[in-house]
Amino acid sequence: MENDNPTLSALKERTHAISQEQWYKAAVEYPSVSLPLRTFEEKVFKVVQKSLARIPGSTNTEATEQELIHLLSQLHWQELYLATACACGIEAAWETFHSQYRGTILKTAMRSAGNASEGQEIADSFLSELFLPSQTGSNEGEKKIGQYSGLGSLEGWIKVVIARQSIDRIRAQKRQIPIEDLEVEPPSLDQSARADSRILEHDKQRALQMVSSGLTEALRQLEPQQRIILQLYYLQQVTLKEIGAFLKVHESTASRTLDRLKTQLLASVSDHLQEKFKIKKAEVRHLIGLARSHIELDLKQILAE
Repeated sequence: MENDNPTLSALKERTHAISQEQWYKAAVEYPSVSLPLRTFEEKVFKVVQKSLARIPGSTNTEATEQELIHLLSQLHWQELYLATACACGIEAAWETFHSQYRGTILKTAMRSAGNASEGQEIADSFLSELFLPSQTGSNEGEKKIGQYSGLGSLEGWIKVVIARQSIDRIRAQKRQIPIEDLEVEPPSLDQSARADSRILEHDKQRALQMVSSGLTEALRQLEPQQRIILQLYYLQQVTLKEIGAFLKVHESTASRTLDRLKTQLLASVSDHLQEKFKIKKAEVRHLIGLARSHIELDLKQILAE
């Protein structure tokens, strides 16, 4: 039983005081949302248990206490309060959530979709599924909004879930992520360019076509989760810390994962240029440089050296 476990009892005791304090603050922030203190405490304790269980050495009392203090300091308390109230079916909480996050949901869905109609469909699907019980896995029976843990902003969590849904739709429709989804914009030709620059302009256009082809192929080869990470960071502006929470790793590990993806994409593009277009290895950097100087590859120099 729980009361027979001294470590569990100690965790509850340490968590109770700060949960109560944060509950009062959230109740002031959301006066129309009446979430019982006990329900909020149970949610916080569930988050604490699950998070500490993933930490090596968490059976050590001293280590557990240090990790607990750090964990509680990282929680987005008021957002966790609102999400928990939504999961409990409190109508005022849903209305508040809709008012605060509808714009974010729609914008994120639009940017993840191929067109406005599909974006609206993704947004509507997300909102309808958010309050339906999960049918599978360890979260069976729990509403999706109840899966928000407070470890990272609620806005960031929303973006992660929508990105997952978008990837699922892509996989179901057997489509690849188009290069536009990573904000690679086609160049606009300068019609007033002087005649002596036309040869160079032609070279840049040709470089753009080849590099774009290579990048599209490189993106196709990525795993769904790798594409999610790129979309979250470059398209949805989700922070490395929040991506780390999604991956259940530290922020520094998420950063290294992103760096490896950049390197992997660059290597894939290089291989593609050599294999498909028979570009010599020594000329690959020059070709990529021509493409980058002509278009806005807004992937924070993902193809840089």
